Amino acid sequence: MVQPKKPRPEAPPSTTLRDRSEGLRARVADRPVDPVLAVIRSGRELFPAYQRVRHLPDAPDGERPHVVTEAVDALIDHLRGPLMGTPPETPVGAVELAKYVTELRTLISYDLADEIYAILDAIADIQLQ
Repeated sequence: MVQPKKPRPEAPPSTTLRDRSEGLRARVADRPVDPVLAVIRSGRELFPAYQRVRHLPDAPDGERPHVVTEAVDALIDHLRGPLMGTPPETPVGAVELAKYVTELRTLISYDLADEIYAILDAIADIQLQ
């Protein structure tokens, strides 16, 4: 018969280790939250509405269904309005903005050439800290 191993008592962290961890935490600066992250989050909330309607068949005359056009328009309006009006303030915000625009372009298969240059300008203007 195999005897189960007795659990070892957990040793409390040494004071040296505790001091080191507190010192490391003190060196990590609180990062400011980039306002563009909230705008990106609200834009991503529009994605499911478009994904639900994008596979609807075209009308017999070749027109896209009205709900598909509305969903695309909502995404483009968000991009051209709140998103373009909120430039990134941090490198994290710049990276997330680039990812978001890439996702959006892939999702809606829409030419965002004019918007891309404006977004690149906004990304280029962030101040590295």
